[in-house]
Amino acid sequence: WFFNSSIAEQNNVWLGGYSSIVREMGSVKYNFFLDEMIRCKNKLILSKLQSYNPGVL
Repeated sequence: WFFNSSIAEQNNVWLGGYSSIVREMGSVKYNFFLDEMIRCKNKLILSKLQSYNPGVL
């Protein structure tokens, strides 16, 4: 596989938007919060992709 640095940078900027929220969290809450935010973002991206070509995903 290969690494897409442009997408990685976009994700880092997106995650940086939550820094003020997670700054005071403990490690368990921090990991849970990020897992849930990433899961929600993935669902949003998949729904957008399916609207472009519903039979592919």
